[in-house]
Amino acid sequence: MLVSKDLRPAMNSLRSAYPVAFFQVVLCGALVLLFQLSGCTISKATIKPTLASMPVSLGWHDQERVYYITTDITDPPMAHAAGVRA
Repeated sequence: MLVSKDLRPAMNSLRSAYPVAFFQVVLCGALVLLFQLSGCTISKATIKPTLASMPVSLGWHDQERVYYITTDITDPPMAHAAGVRA
């Protein structure tokens, strides 16, 4: 049971004195939790995929062809020639 040991006697007396009310409180709590968690799954239906594209440059590393992404170059003339920001 997920209740601390200090609360167990009080919960047991409440459960024995008002069994229907105790069941209703537990059921309502479980339903509230279920509805809150189901909100996370419902929102996935409204998300549309977004695509982004970036230019890649061809290079060589250890005699193998590689493709790399250049986001900026410090030298302004080289950045302009490569089409990236300086």
